Amino acid sequence: MISGEKLPKKYLLLNGHIVTMDDANSKAEAVAIDNGQIVCVGSLSDMKKFLEQGWPYYDVGGKTVIPGFIDCHSHLDLTGIMQSGYQVDEISTISELILMIRQLASTIPEGQTILLFGLDETKLKERRVPGKDDLDQASIRHPIVLLHYTWHQTFLNSTALQRFQITLGQLGAVAYNGELTGILKDPVAFEVNSAVIKEIPEETIEKGIVQVVEKALRHGLTTIHTMQGAMGLDQLTELMLRLQEKLPIHLLFWEQSNNVERAIKNKLSRIGGCGSMQADGEVGSNTAAVFENNTERIVHRGLLNYSQDYWDKLILEAHRNRLQFAAHAEGEAGIEAVLSALEKAQKAYQRANSRHRIEHMELPTLEQLNRMSQIDVLASMQPAFANVKPSEFRKLLREYGEQRMRYFNPLKSVCKLGIKLVGGSDSPVTPYDPLWGIHCALNHPVKEERLSVWEALRMFTICAAYSGFEENLKGTIEEGKLADLVVLSANPFQVKPEEFWQSVKVTAILVKEKLYRAQSDSGMELTSI
Repeated sequence: MISGEKLPKKYLLLNGHIVTMDDANSKAEAVAIDNGQIVCVGSLSDMKKFLEQGWPYYDVGGKTVIPGFIDCHSHLDLTGIMQSGYQVDEISTISELILMIRQLASTIPEGQTILLFGLDETKLKERRVPGKDDLDQASIRHPIVLLHYTWHQTFLNSTALQRFQITLGQLGAVAYNGELTGILKDPVAFEVNSAVIKEIPEETIEKGIVQVVEKALRHGLTTIHTMQGAMGLDQLTELMLRLQEKLPIHLLFWEQSNNVERAIKNKLSRIGGCGSMQADGEVGSNTAAVFENNTERIVHRGLLNYSQDYWDKLILEAHRNRLQFAAHAEGEAGIEAVLSALEKAQKAYQRANSRHRIEHMELPTLEQLNRMSQIDVLASMQPAFANVKPSEFRKLLREYGEQRMRYFNPLKSVCKLGIKLVGGSDSPVTPYDPLWGIHCALNHPVKEERLSVWEALRMFTICAAYSGFEENLKGTIEEGKLADLVVLSANPFQVKPEEFWQSVKVTAILVKEKLYRAQSDSGMELTSI
């Protein structure tokens, strides 16, 4: 486990460019902290009384200090699980992938599953995903299971197709000329993923979770929302509840299964995520549900994972039990299923300040955004999803049409309508790195949807805190709040948008009364009076 430096009970941060992220966009030079809580924010002269009392201090040296980052949508258990398999994210050709698996197979007992993670076909020279014919070249003595980086597609060799009893006609099982290709999409991909990861020992998962949290911390995250309890891994909610006190950052839990009763039993106040909370698939694999096909679109119109009746009953039960609710919905038809159910629940049981959320929202309509603003539904989005290559964006334009793609990940449109926009990574889909998410928001491929630095920072600070009912504890640098703070290498407001990620780095993190140095030259040295 990463070790931080224990902070003094009372101390000051001096000579900083303090960006408070409060509504007035206030700036300050110094912060006084007592027992992990901010007690004063102001100028150097405001700190005179504390210096006279002998409080030690850290000289920030003019660096920018902001509130600790909050990731509002991720799967910490799945990200931890990925540490137990083989990564293929650096593979550049299918032949290279086959060679890698063939070498692995020579060291793994026959019949044992070879589990691989992170395929992104846009990085492959062939610009396509592998099927069973490709994977059979690597081995037919082992079941081979290769997960797409989104977790919404899975690729099997012939042996794995037999082991998991995949048949023609299963929803999501791709076939060609009446024969299975080995390419699986939602929902059958979800079922196979679940079966495979159930075999991973809990202690292996715990070790992976710790490794992932340490990486997330170095990227400035002080709080992670984690969606738990799907894919047959209900026991991992209990594991995470036990782990949270040992971890260097704060966790906020979402019961990801559709079991309202269990959420209440575990004393969780929120339910939602993906899995059984997933209305449709995802944009990149052409499984996001839309109202009408584009002329070149190859998937069926309105590919929904669950019926409208399912959402109406589930959301009403959660709303009536005063739980906060969130569901994965990427395409307009998926969004409609969830939004319509939220509207019905609110009408049946008027409830102020429920803060229900729709996750991802990659292809909403403007009309849906207007309806969200009217019933105060939050938009929980992942700006890194908008980071697509020009060639990929052109492909999406062909598949979904220009009208839909105008509101592709519509970050700015959400802000303009007054909808609370909250940021996440959907890790393991994209890394725990809020600065990368901010960079993507500033450089959105649709110019009209680009955010300002202020708007992008709010996604991962005060708006993120609000989405977890924690705005009185976190999200801004103000008196009475936790001293969850991040020190940056450069002023984010003074760098070019296209150079943001390269120019702005995390140098130090303060959380849970400890100081962590992300860079050896953080420049923060404790000075005693």
